[in-house]
Amino acid sequence: MAAEYKKPNLATRVMNASIGVVIRLGLSPQGGQLLTVRGRKSGKEMSTPVNPLAFEGAEYLVSPRGATHWTRNLRAAGEAQLRLGRKKRRIRVAHELSDAEKPPVLLAYLERWAGVTKTHFGIAGPNPSEAEVARVCARTPMFRIEDSK
Repeated sequence: MAAEYKKPNLATRVMNASIGVVIRLGLSPQGGQLLTVRGRKSGKEMSTPVNPLAFEGAEYLVSPRGATHWTRNLRAAGEAQLRLGRKKRRIRVAHELSDAEKPPVLLAYLERWAGVTKTHFGIAGPNPSEAEVARVCARTPMFRIEDSK
């Protein structure tokens, strides 16, 4: 199954814009950050809220809505910026995960961020089956990131 893109509805776009403002002010009680990446076609910098995941000594970006613009832009650019308030850091894609590598990262992501992202994944219950995890992993881009030098 190829990665899909779940276009955000109006409520999601308004919520993301609101969260972006809050993150720019330096407030993010749950740990969300603002990802800014250069557009692969326009060349313009675009920003969106993301939920970075620290897991087993590495840091990941997971796209609950599938192959979104930020994932395609990050794939093309290879680097971006994460921001919380005035604190900014350059990151780069260290590795895009294969479907086989994704299940433990997805489960850790759901454990940490299910409250705000589970509906985007299309997972109904608290304990997804192996088949559900495989389905979600096949449509979900995931990147291991590291600070850019």
